[in-house]
Amino acid sequence: MDERDKIKHFASKDKLEQYLIQGKGIEEFKKQEKSLFLGEFRERVIKALSIPQLHEEGTYPEIEEAIKDPRAKKLVINRKADLKKAAEYIRLAKEYNLQFTTVDSENIQDQIGLVVASDQGIDVDNIYVKERSEKLRELGLPQGVIDNPKGKLCKKCYDEVKRLAPEELKNYRPLSFFDRILGEKCIGCKKDNG
Repeated sequence: MDERDKIKHFASKDKLEQYLIQGKGIEEFKKQEKSLFLGEFRERVIKALSIPQLHEEGTYPEIEEAIKDPRAKKLVINRKADLKKAAEYIRLAKEYNLQFTTVDSENIQDQIGLVVASDQGIDVDNIYVKERSEKLRELGLPQGVIDNPKGKLCKKCYDEVKRLAPEELKNYRPLSFFDRILGEKCIGCKKDNG
């Protein structure tokens, strides 16, 4: 087997096999894995948010569902994230009796802001939450709705969110009669109709 074949063969291996071949062993592999997931093993993670996602207005329904999952035992937040932005997740974790902790270590990587984890291996396939803006754009919602969680919507836009993404309704409010009198407009269609 020539050098190119050896490289091809090595590249076809998964990360764990590569570490074992290089002689780094499972311990080093698991150490890197734990640094990515805020001190948790990947197989214990139910859902994870990036720091930019954690800093967005509103909450992600996928994280709320993960917190309510009976297998969930802890909520871990990266100390480099703004804890004020995580307040609703922390409140939910307390409500569902999850342990809550923050981590700040030079061994922790910076991309993950929040992890909901079990105390045992459960191996959830898709732990990463799709960005809200991407998800709502794919559903065809107006850019004003996508860019303004916590904003007010006319009946038409509110019903559209309700139809396409009902789990997101908690992040919006209907435009009231008084809002319209005061000149407020729908963030979705920029109209004041109710």
